[in-house]
Amino acid sequence: MQERLRLQNPWLKGRALSWLARLPFLEAYELSLLLGVTEREAQWLLFDLQALRWVDQITPSSPWLQAEPLHLLNAGAVSAFACQLGISENEAQAIFPIGHRDVMHRLSRLETWATMNRLLADLVYDFSKSTSLQVDEVLALPISRKLNSSWRPPGVEGYGCLKGSASWAPFFVAMDRSEAPLIHRRKRVADWYAFRDEGDGWGNYWMPTILIVAAGPQASEQWSEAILSAADRRQVEDLDILLTDAHTAISKGLFANIWHRPNNSSEGFLQGCLTWVNFEPVIAKAKWLPGTEAPVELSVRQPKLSVWANQVSASVVAGGAPAGTMEELAGVSLVIGATEKSAIQWLGSHPMLSAPELGIVLKLDERKAERLVSGLLRYHLVEALTPSKDESSEPRYLLTELGLKLLAARDGVPYRTHVRNGLFSGLTKDREGQHRLGPLLYHPEHTIGINRFFVGLIRESRPDGPRLATWWPPAESTLWFTHDDARTWLQPDGIGDLSWPGQTRRFFLEWDRGTMRWPEMTEKFRRYASYYACLANADDMRVPDTLIVTSSPQRESAIWERLESALAERDHPPGVFLTSYEPLIERLGPFADVWRSSADDL
Repeated sequence: MQERLRLQNPWLKGRALSWLARLPFLEAYELSLLLGVTEREAQWLLFDLQALRWVDQITPSSPWLQAEPLHLLNAGAVSAFACQLGISENEAQAIFPIGHRDVMHRLSRLETWATMNRLLADLVYDFSKSTSLQVDEVLALPISRKLNSSWRPPGVEGYGCLKGSASWAPFFVAMDRSEAPLIHRRKRVADWYAFRDEGDGWGNYWMPTILIVAAGPQASEQWSEAILSAADRRQVEDLDILLTDAHTAISKGLFANIWHRPNNSSEGFLQGCLTWVNFEPVIAKAKWLPGTEAPVELSVRQPKLSVWANQVSASVVAGGAPAGTMEELAGVSLVIGATEKSAIQWLGSHPMLSAPELGIVLKLDERKAERLVSGLLRYHLVEALTPSKDESSEPRYLLTELGLKLLAARDGVPYRTHVRNGLFSGLTKDREGQHRLGPLLYHPEHTIGINRFFVGLIRESRPDGPRLATWWPPAESTLWFTHDDARTWLQPDGIGDLSWPGQTRRFFLEWDRGTMRWPEMTEKFRRYASYYACLANADDMRVPDTLIVTSSPQRESAIWERLESALAERDHPPGVFLTSYEPLIERLGPFADVWRSSADDL
């Protein structure tokens, strides 16, 4: 049987192996697009190559990916693949992302690489139907830039090239994550300018177009601002950049009319927006297996990635506090499930949630929520915060450094940059990265109360009624604005978006346990008055409401006195302020008639 498998379709097998080296972690469907065969034929082809020990597969567990098998070259096949290309194994690993470090990196960042694979496979398929243009090269880039890297800038994930009758349009692909901090985007842009202006790679201080697949419209604006401001600061020409967002790219394809320049919102088709040259970029071309010889059955037996991941994860469980090495992050990322990854995201965004609260936000019953937290504790991804005053209250959970490193690896951001400037908070040895968690731990009852209110909104949300659409992390809850020619800020205790059928409304939350002193409270209300005055002066129609939750009816009435006094200092129509007190909300629910809209509303 092995001999029969070996002799079938040698050219197609060679082509499939070449694609798996270029774009590791391909679905069978994506390979079918690249090879021009049916999905079933691609599945049989992959089955044959696995039987010959050339190909390995994993099934991802991610909230952002379908649970479809992803395929790559087996670790034991890398040497044989390089031999058939007539190059050394080191050379092959410098050209193709097939080395150990590349595989580890991709395992902890599967969402990004799987998305890019789908986009590039669709691109190859779309251009295969064209009579005048074709895809000359598509390649995911290795992590290391030590060898054979003078032609590619840092901070890009892929390379491709379109070919016309006598011209070529090379391009790079840069993927983005919504959780990546702005400073990381700016750093990537700065590296691209430095690479281009050194003039070593492509000569004449030029490099191919970079396609940025931004995480969303807001991220796209940040990219545009970073690109234009960097050029202005350096007094050089703008980078050759095309932008789109991930949702548009996935739904329409890279081929479509979706691309725009940083300084121009007009969209165009890819082939019309790229820069075309009259020379073939051979420096960036990778070899293909000739396909004249059928791949032989390999004798080298390497453990499957799934088996290896289980072994690494078992050592993490048994080893106490893990260091968060590349292998540990890859193994744990492959083993834990999609629900566990969602829980890590929630705890990083909103520290000090309890197990029942995690169950509510993840739609799990109490038993499953407890089992979920036990698993996270076992893998040292979270740590329990034992109640200090009320021993009957529930433990609260924080991400450990391993959990934070897992999120940083997923987002493709250096750990220090991620923990100091990103959205997530947790226990870390990095002193500068601890600044965001400190206030939350210093006033634990305050943090727990805010969490309890937002979780209550989630619990009471209904598909046909009001529901909490967005709960902003504390890291995103500082609002900067200009008032009276002075730059100042407002930091609500929480920000959320409530949705009803046909509309969405933003609100700020102020959580008062009755411990804030009145001068401090009055000063905060003055900031709100300044903020609303700024919106009124700018004719901004997106005026958020402000909810103030306090501890008692008496405190609520006193708050209205201070609030109206602060608002009276600003001559403008105030935003909507609503107040209530926690025992009433706990008894009737946040969507009930529990809110006062004025001092006279008793």
